[in-house]
Amino acid sequence: MSTWKRTWWSVWIANLLTGVGMMSFLPYFPSYLEGLGVSDPGEVKVWAGLCFGAAPFSAAIMGPVWGAVGDRFGRKKMVLRSLLALTFFVGLMAFARTPWELLALRIGQGLFSGILPPSITLVSIGVPDSRRGRVAGWLQSAMAAGAIFGPLLGSWVRADSDPRYLFLGVSVATGLGALGVAVFATEDATERREKVEGVGVLQALVRDLVGVLRIPQLRAAMALLFCVQFGIGATNPVLELYVRDLMPGVAQDVTSARAGWLFSVMSAMLVASSPVWGPLGDRIGHARALMLSAVVAVVALFGMGLADGFWFLLGARVLLGIGAGGLGPTAFGLAAQSVPAHARGAANGAVFSARAFALATSSMAGGFIASLIGIRSLFLVAGAVLGLALVVGAARLRRG
Repeated sequence: MSTWKRTWWSVWIANLLTGVGMMSFLPYFPSYLEGLGVSDPGEVKVWAGLCFGAAPFSAAIMGPVWGAVGDRFGRKKMVLRSLLALTFFVGLMAFARTPWELLALRIGQGLFSGILPPSITLVSIGVPDSRRGRVAGWLQSAMAAGAIFGPLLGSWVRADSDPRYLFLGVSVATGLGALGVAVFATEDATERREKVEGVGVLQALVRDLVGVLRIPQLRAAMALLFCVQFGIGATNPVLELYVRDLMPGVAQDVTSARAGWLFSVMSAMLVASSPVWGPLGDRIGHARALMLSAVVAVVALFGMGLADGFWFLLGARVLLGIGAGGLGPTAFGLAAQSVPAHARGAANGAVFSARAFALATSSMAGGFIASLIGIRSLFLVAGAVLGLALVVGAARLRRG
């Protein structure tokens, strides 16, 4: 097996273990918080939202920083850093005694983890240029698979044992992933920036980040990615309520199960479509592929807002999964295309931050907006705003 394929497989398996592991406990934060003594339903919702959003928010802050550090000191080290941070912080969550402790651990997890950007950077350095988009797509599919299998694993473990064992199991799994990367992954050290020492480290990192953010095409891609991801994320928290509106008189356990179908089918389409979008970007250009995926997402959001029944909504959700599956591979592919190899970590980190900020803020904003204008209007407004962002972003991407 060639060196880059061995690296790819070790990193892909580590991402799969991480994706499945994280999604095995994230959906069950409310019940875990109840076990920590939070009894008021309103407080449970607040704490669940804080704990859920804390990690992506703090990861968004540090994403470009870790990317720039990796460009100078090694991308493999950054993958290992993220995996070992997950091993440490998630393992400690099993021993959290209060919601504040759990929140602090989630913040720490976000600050020091963030596995996808360094994974894409590490693998893309050694992979042939014609396969960069394909590699990004397959790595995203590993994480997306976690959204399918993680909740099933989590519900099975919680049914038969103490839920704290979930955290310990995820800690062990990410530790094994780190071991696999340490043993099998290799990095071409020639594709790094020159090392600096002392006070010059901080100055160099700032200079690296500013240089990356000055690239117009990359800024446009980040803005478009943020808008589309925000629009998708804003609609997720109200899906179950929307299903109830579309199925009046149906028992709540049935509508809850149907809402679960919506999440599962979108995750399945993400897994299926992500490996397709990457090669498409390699062929037609990642900027064009990113715009195309955004168009599909906009059409899907309008379709969800116009749905007159559950099956129409399910079909629109399938389309949304196809469009969303292209966001990561094409945006990361565009980042790799826009900068030289020695700056790729900072560029990927910037793209990751745009996406993570959207994930961290969209859920809270979506619920608030829906309370003001209604759920159906939320989908239509999201589609309209994203359509406008697409027009502006397309013009800037073409100029870039």
